[in-house]
Amino acid sequence: MGLALALVLGSGVQARDIKTSAQYDVSIGAIRVGVFWLDGSTSRRAYTVSSGFQATGLVGGVANVAIALSARGAIEDGAFQPVSYNEDVSVGRRHGAINMEYDRGVPTVAGKKFGDNDGVTPVDPATQKGTLDPLSATFSLLRTQPLESACQMDRFQFDGERRTRIVMTTLSQDGEVWVCTGQFLRLEGYSKRDLRRSGVVDVSVWYDRVGEDLVATGAEFTSLRGVLRLTRR
Repeated sequence: MGLALALVLGSGVQARDIKTSAQYDVSIGAIRVGVFWLDGSTSRRAYTVSSGFQATGLVGGVANVAIALSARGAIEDGAFQPVSYNEDVSVGRRHGAINMEYDRGVPTVAGKKFGDNDGVTPVDPATQKGTLDPLSATFSLLRTQPLESACQMDRFQFDGERRTRIVMTTLSQDGEVWVCTGQFLRLEGYSKRDLRRSGVVDVSVWYDRVGEDLVATGAEFTSLRGVLRLTRR
């Protein structure tokens, strides 16, 4: 299952430590498929985060699906800059794992990602300076964060093989709920079939306001493949 979740923190300097701990029910259409959890913290200059997904039913015809991720990095001028990223994916008896380390913003990739990427040649990591890893992006999206710096993102993500542009810049209020909307634009390293079916993914994230912060309560990702939803427990 592709949990293509990704986004980043906007401008503005955070003057205090903020911790995030959340669990989300994951559904595809009307079918609940698993649980996604996220634990992380941000300070003025750094962040660290771990997360995972565990299937609770059949996903793609396979019951045993587990994903474990971790990342850490610096915060410079209000923006996440990854230092390291780890990904471990198991589906049934198949397994894939990678590690990305960053030197002055340029990632190097070790290991083998899960799946064969439909035979598409991976994007060269040496060309991906300044990109976000998937978990740093996801954490930026779902973390508890100051209202003044929320939903101000136009960045690129690199997952070890593929490059995606993420634009989340429209923040609106609907009653007591705040909504950030935007798109994932898949660029390089994807098959023609993937680009045809889900080259553009529309994204919405919902937040409750708690004091001066926004706390994520859910998200929705929509493409021609269908709708993936996260609902906070």
